Amino acid sequence: MFYTVHIEGQDFTHEDKVIRNMDAVKTGPDRIHLIENGINYDIQLIAMNFVQRTMTVSVNGAYHEMSITDEYDQLLQDMGLEISSSQRMTDVRAPMPGLILDVMVHKGQHIKTGDELVILEAMKMENVLQAASDGTVKSVEVNRGDTVEKTQVLIELE
Repeated sequence: MFYTVHIEGQDFTHEDKVIRNMDAVKTGPDRIHLIENGINYDIQLIAMNFVQRTMTVSVNGAYHEMSITDEYDQLLQDMGLEISSSQRMTDVRAPMPGLILDVMVHKGQHIKTGDELVILEAMKMENVLQAASDGTVKSVEVNRGDTVEKTQVLIELE
């Protein structure tokens, strides 16, 4: 299987067995040290957006927005079956159990694709959940400090 990493307009494709054989050491819950072609990289995961499948990482102190796709994602895109940004979300659910650090929207608020909705702390990482489509907040089901379970509804949209 091949994975493509998209970083700021550039694509890097690697086979999964090459990735598994990279000289990488986990140095923290959200941090790894990688050596590739004799170059050292200190990589830290800053935030993840599970809806849009993007993440923010720090590489040797420089911040980068990136996404990772595999050959199945490419196949779906080629077949025209990828999720369209014009499709509406009906609710925002917790992608994993965690703690609500912040809620950035309120009932009745109009939102646009990419707007930050909630910050969820899970596995010592801050995950910013963003809107996958335009809409209006129908209800906010959580508050700052709440503990949530995987798939729990956080925000209902209309």
